[in-house]
Amino acid sequence: MHTIIKQSLTALATIAALGAPAYAANGQLYGCGEAGDAEVYVEIDLFNQAIARYYVVIQGDNALIAGPPEPLHMRAASTSGDPMWAGEGVTFSITGSMGRLQEADMRFDCEVIDRARFMAPPTPPVSPDPRPEDVYGSDGDSWTQTPVSASVTSWGGSIRSGPGTEYDKLGSLPLGADVTLLGRTDRLYQGMPWFAVETSGGKTAYIWGGILCDRSGETEGTFNMNDCQ
Repeated sequence: MHTIIKQSLTALATIAALGAPAYAANGQLYGCGEAGDAEVYVEIDLFNQAIARYYVVIQGDNALIAGPPEPLHMRAASTSGDPMWAGEGVTFSITGSMGRLQEADMRFDCEVIDRARFMAPPTPPVSPDPRPEDVYGSDGDSWTQTPVSASVTSWGGSIRSGPGTEYDKLGSLPLGADVTLLGRTDRLYQGMPWFAVETSGGKTAYIWGGILCDRSGETEGTFNMNDCQ
């Protein structure tokens, strides 16, 4: 789930140095791992590297539950060595490309993370390809059918009890009729598949893809031309 950082709620320490550390760290964001169910981050201010912010983030449904109502402002430690920011019970130092956060008896090793990638909205999960399944007809024959969910248009033609011209004709569709697809079979006629469809009565029947049209062009196996008109 996407984590939203609200500085007014989550800045546990804002540290202002007596003098800015001699280190070009402006805008860097450090990921420091986890503490229980929370994620820990340290941010160096984009415009003033004398300021650092310490975040404790709990992920939820686009919500954040962490931090005091107001940030804590603290002075940075004066040091001639590695850059260090410090507050009551909290210190953060940088050595090379790595950071180290110390809070009471907890120590976190931190590394720079991509701020843009961190703040980007979550990537929608990729749905797995639907799996083909075996379907058995009333006379004992069978075929493979892959689930399809789409609404297409008919060029006009017959509806049958199975995927082939050898099956009983159940009715016919007029030109331009809307058709709800349920699955694509492995049965072909003139190089195009038969589709399982839902009838107006809620039952399953079969229509050849050569007399179906998908305006979006996303349904493989339908005959699409002239915007289905």
